[in-house]
Formats: sequence, structure tokens, C-alpha cells
Amino acid sequence: MTSSSESFDIAVIGGGPAGCISALLLKKQGFDVVLFDPDKTASRLEGIGNRLMHWFTVNGLDSVIPEPARVTRLANWNGNSNDYNFEFLVERESMDASLRGHVSEQGVALVAQTANYRKVKQAVEVTAASGSRFKVKRVIDARGRKAHSGRQSIHGPATVSIGGWLDKCASEKAFAQVIPFRDGWVWAAHPGGGQAWFQATLDAVDGKSPPLSRLRQAFDACRQQLAQPLSGDFNSILVRGCAPVIGDFTPDPQIIPVGDAAAAMDPLSGNGMFWAVSSALAASAAINTLESRPGAASEALVERHLSERIGETYYRQTRLGRDFLRMETRYRDAPFWSKRLNFPDDQALHQPIEGIQVKKSTVVDDGILKEKEILITPLEPSGVAWVDGVEATEIWSLYQSEDGLARMSDLWGEDKARWFHSWISERLAVQPPAAAPG
Repeated sequence: MTSSSESFDIAVIGGGPAGCISALLLKKQGFDVVLFDPDKTASRLEGIGNRLMHWFTVNGLDSVIPEPARVTRLANWNGNSNDYNFEFLVERESMDASLRGHVSEQGVALVAQTANYRKVKQAVEVTAASGSRFKVKRVIDARGRKAHSGRQSIHGPATVSIGGWLDKCASEKAFAQVIPFRDGWVWAAHPGGGQAWFQATLDAVDGKSPPLSRLRQAFDACRQQLAQPLSGDFNSILVRGCAPVIGDFTPDPQIIPVGDAAAAMDPLSGNGMFWAVSSALAASAAINTLESRPGAASEALVERHLSERIGETYYRQTRLGRDFLRMETRYRDAPFWSKRLNFPDDQALHQPIEGIQVKKSTVVDDGILKEKEILITPLEPSGVAWVDGVEATEIWSLYQSEDGLARMSDLWGEDKARWFHSWISERLAVQPPAAAPG
């Protein structure tokens, strides 16, 4: 791939989960796709939530994820401990390499280099690090947080994640644990075997100690709370910026950001990879809509859909992280915590919703974007279009009719009808949420 005349439909720049899933989806839709990535993912552990693992499984990609370890996620928050949730631990260097290998096997051209792009007339010119140029119609920008450099975005307080492998684990029992302390919070993860990953999230400009010293200090501050004894030293560490970032720009149908390039979540949420893959689904649907139904109407629909994701989904997730930080009251006067209690704003997670409302919104339906009526409920403030494969508005309409349960039973059977009826009833019984404490 050295010729400047190489031409593809779409270039994906960045081969993490968001970029790889984008490339895979677009290739399956029939587009000629090239993926750029230098293959330099650093070794580290990361957690995948159950929703994303389910998506991987349903789409036949679970075998591409190398040896995920299912563990209970412990939380020691605000003096209380819980183990309500679980996650899957994956080693990111192996996972990313496996995803890129799978994407290549599916026919996506793989270029093991970084790349930049610029718009030229009706196309986009992508230039690889070697100088080779590629002409494409559209670009998926999956370069991560670095994509926000020089672009209008809203950044949270400067935050750094310092992580490293510990080589002495007294127990074979796997676990993951979140522990807050005065200078930040840590995530310790042990998939079993001889190594564990210990990662501290800290203020990027707090103090002048070198990263290794700061990581050791965090370990010393939290080691007594660890569910399993960990010891040893960090023979190498990984330092990454991890402040939440939300893109604040007008969507461009030719350049669509995904993953952290669209919105970088606070790692406290534990849902960063889920939203990265979710953004890939939105991007592929946007491009499929533009190519299958070209014209001003589709461009307007795509711009609206991408804008809604920024204005609703990403802001809501950032506020969710803020509210979780607010729940830890023991350290709220410490600099790390006090800086982060009002980002991105002081608005409630969402406006109080009473009952069930119907509104029009853009949704992904069979791989393309459509405008449909959806339900807004106290439990789904961003809206829900389908419930178990049935249009939510149809369920709501039947629920309100005099013989709704009988009509539901005729359509979907008695058991499913009762479940739908309970689903609506549960949401009607929810009281409007109170605003998060300031």
C-alpha cells in the first residue's frame, strides 16, 4: 500500500475496539474499508461490562476476546462495601491485536501506521506516516483522546491514570475492586494467576512526584482495603490522560468520530468500552443511511442523530460519573474530589419525568437511521424504541386500551403479554428522581 492512488470507500483511523467494530460493521455492509493502526497498544487490564460481552456473544465475536475472566466487582464507596456487579477482565494488548486480526480476516485492508486526514473537494485524503496517500469518501476517526487536540471540545479537570503490573499475588482468586482515597481512587484487578493490575486515577497537576512514586503512594494508601493481598513492585508503568472529554462541534457526515474521539468517559463509569462500541454502531448506521439514501434529508437526519448523542447520551454519562463522585462524601473537600463535583455542569442527571411520554427521535433500525416515535420513561429518560423486539409505542398504546392485556395476549401470547403489562406498570409507578446533591 504505497501508491498515492489507493482508493477506498472509508478509512478508519485507530484500531481499538471502536475503530475495529466500525470497520467490521462497514465491511459487512459492503463498503471497501481500510484501517490504520500502528499496533502499539500497551499491556494493561480493562473491564468489560455484561452488556458489551452479551453484544460480542450475540454477534459471534466472543471468541475474538482472549480469555475474558468473569469477576465480581467490589466497591468500597463512602464507607460502604458492595459486590452487586461483575465485569470481565481482558488484557487490552491481546484483545486489540485479536480484533484487528479478525477485521483483517474479514477483508478490511490493514495498514500498520498512524495516519492523518484532510478534506479535499468532495473527498477526504488520508496520509499514512510513511507518506502514502489514500483517497476515501468518508473517515471514521477512532484516534482516542488525541483526536480532540485543536478541536472544540469540553474537557474535565486534568486527570491522569497511572497503572502497573504487580507480580506477587497471595491468592489465585480473581477479583476487581474500586477503592476511593483522599488523592483519587484506584482500580485493582486480578484475573487469577501470578499478576494483578493496579491503577490509580489522580489529579494530573497535583504534586511534583514522579508517576512511579505516585502509584506506590496510592498502593500504600489502599493496600489494607484490598480484597486479596497483593505485593511486589511495579517493574513498568503506564501513564495515560483520562479526563472526561465531550466533543462540542457540529457533526460532519464526512468525518465521524467514534469512541474516545467522540466522547471520552471518566473511567470510573466502567462503561467506556461499551459506549465506544455503541458509537461504532451509530457511525456505521449513519454512513449506511447516507450511502443507501443519498440526499439532504439523510444528511440532516445523520447530523441530528450525531448531535443528539453528544447532547444527550454523552452528557448524561458524564453527569452519571459526577453523581457517583458526589456519593463519596468523606473526601469531598480534598482537591481531587472538589474539582470534579460540578463537571460538566450542575444540572440534574436528567429532567424529572412523570409517567410515560411519546416523542419522535432518531433510532437505528435494521442498520440505517430512521425517525420513529419512542417512549420516554422515568427509567429510560433517553428513550426506548423496542422492548423484546416489539415497538415500545405499540405496547404503550395497547396498555392504555380497555382490553389491552387480551389484545397483547392475542398478538404475543399470555406470558409475554403479562410481562409487557408489568414492564409498563413498573415505569408508571416510579416517582420522579431528586436532583443530585451539589
